[in-house]
Amino acid sequence: MCGRYTFYNTKTIIEELKRVGKPLKDDVSANFTPSYNIYPQSDIATALGLESFNHYRYTRWGLIPFWTDDITMGNKMINARAENLEDRPAFRKPFKRQRCIIPANGFYEWQRIPKSRKKIPYYYKPKDTDTFAFAGLFDYWNVPQSNEVIISSTIITVNANELIKEVHDRMPAILDFNDINVWLDSDYKNYDYLKSLLKPYPSNKMEGYMVSDYVNNPNNNDEKCIEPVKSLF
Repeated sequence: MCGRYTFYNTKTIIEELKRVGKPLKDDVSANFTPSYNIYPQSDIATALGLESFNHYRYTRWGLIPFWTDDITMGNKMINARAENLEDRPAFRKPFKRQRCIIPANGFYEWQRIPKSRKKIPYYYKPKDTDTFAFAGLFDYWNVPQSNEVIISSTIITVNANELIKEVHDRMPAILDFNDINVWLDSDYKNYDYLKSLLKPYPSNKMEGYMVSDYVNNPNNNDEKCIEPVKSLF
């Protein structure tokens, strides 16, 4: 699962998106706000793979399937398991034609303590760059009795790598920057190859450490969220 992450520096992902063959429409940079504690139902920076260009814009985190009449369904769709993309009705169509990337500078996971209600937060970030590119899906939802359209998104997850599995059994599917162009190509139809890109990110390319329970409160949104601590006890 990926239920909280950071995104405070958009420069790297802009550079990577500009290297992709399609034109880029950027509606994020002009009003970008750094965040150290992004939570579900937030408006998040997302690069949508459209037919003739890539659109870097904000979407609602929590995919609302186009066919539902219940907007709260998005609350349960913040993540999509890579193994089930073609089986789940909510994800089947987006996987075929509506793929996106969700940039992040790092993400949090919580470790359960046996025989305790307490969970310890950990923060994970890349070693060789400052930005992850989470693989995601998006969909369009028409608000009933309105002309408004909500674009929502979900983060795909895979089995945890060796570094993370001591804390949690799932992690975001993180794409190599060289694979962004294929993932965002809405006309690309080799779905087996696309699924092969969804794999645990190498442990040796990332680092993780314990952070304070300050991050547990979604109203706390500053650099203190990612400061390492030695112990919470």
